[in-house]
Amino acid sequence: MDKSLDGIRYAEEYLQAFPEMRFIGVVRDPRAQVSSMTEAIIHDFTVIGNCITYIEAYEELDRYRQPIKIESS
Repeated sequence: MDKSLDGIRYAEEYLQAFPEMRFIGVVRDPRAQVSSMTEAIIHDFTVIGNCITYIEAYEELDRYRQPIKIESS
C-alpha cells in the first residue's frame, strides 16, 4: 500500500510483476494534499508545481480505473 501519488508512476512495472494487481485511489482534500507535498522535500517547492504533479498523478490513475462490481445477494 502506497498512500503517495508517486506509486502510480510505476503502475506498468507493478502490473508486469503482478498482473492481477489492483489500485485503490484514495482522494484527499486537494488543498491538504498539495500543501503536504509543498512541505515535503521530495516534491517541487512551489504550490503551482505541486498542483501540476497532483493533477498528472490522478490523470494517470484514471487510466487504470475500472468500475467496481457489487453483487447483491
